[in-house]
Amino acid sequence: MPKLNTSGSIVWQKTLGGDSLDIAYSGKQLQDGSYVVCGFSASNNKDVAFNNGGISGTNDIWLYKLSSSTSIQKTVELIRGATIYPNPSDAIINVKGLEPYDCIMICNSIGEMLVKEIVTDESVTINIQGLVSGVYNLVINRKGEMVETVKFSKR
Repeated sequence: MPKLNTSGSIVWQKTLGGDSLDIAYSGKQLQDGSYVVCGFSASNNKDVAFNNGGISGTNDIWLYKLSSSTSIQKTVELIRGATIYPNPSDAIINVKGLEPYDCIMICNSIGEMLVKEIVTDESVTINIQGLVSGVYNLVINRKGEMVETVKFSKR
């Protein structure tokens, strides 16, 4: 992740990850001057001390908070490869990769919550027949913090 000045020159840059595929896909500067970066990692070394719980073919989603001088302030491992299937769907979606007591919400494109459910297992099946056709966000909260958002389509 680079920080550029107004003329486009690099002020500093920070690389995070290990020897496998690691991608930062979103970042934002906060009011205190620090930065939050979200991405995923398939690595299991260097900045990524552990990964995937031994599950082949999945990635961990990470959230890093960097100080304005690029030191890591906080690292949060989010969810290990939550999946939705079938996607798109016209009747039900299955969500895997959860933990008991996760709160899942389905929100429309303007952020209105349409469905809210507390799960009791590592997977859940949700009836989406009552939703109109379109793209929705499945938001997963764990212990009061949003840990992942996954898009799915209702036919």
